[in-house]
Amino acid sequence: MYRYMPPKSSTWGHGLRNMSPAKQKQLGDEFFAQAVAEFEKMPSILTIMNDREGKVAQHFAQVCETSAENINWCALPARQSDLCLQEVITNSRWTSRQGGSIFLTQSFKITKWHIQGQEMATASSIILYYGVKPHIATFLLFETVEAFDWVASVFKRLELCTLKQKHFKPIKRG
Repeated sequence: MYRYMPPKSSTWGHGLRNMSPAKQKQLGDEFFAQAVAEFEKMPSILTIMNDREGKVAQHFAQVCETSAENINWCALPARQSDLCLQEVITNSRWTSRQGGSIFLTQSFKITKWHIQGQEMATASSIILYYGVKPHIATFLLFETVEAFDWVASVFKRLELCTLKQKHFKPIKRG
């Protein structure tokens, strides 16, 4: 068994430069279509910062059809998460450094890789961060070196991120 784990100084993951939320979602969807056989979408988190007057929370509460008190820092079910993501994609003010004041975090638990036509069990996770500083965090496990190479090649081909070989290590068993 092997794991891909960047150092603690990189716990926020791979920066996605100034990638638009629409492009980030498209590439994430393509990655899942090409490399993932089975996954579960975990509850998402919407973090609203610098909202002294509560206008941003009010806006996203309307988008999600809930109250403003229930929108910030809470676990959003899939439907509300998708509504928030659609709002982030269609309204660039949420990702500009001047007006942006949100992070939308979508987490995925991966239970099976799709490696060159074969399914392979895993206990991996990926977190996509949408907002002012988009990035992707990877916590990946692999049965074989070839499985890592395949997943790394999909990330690289899509230009989503680069998995570095130096962070790929066998898991020591006691």
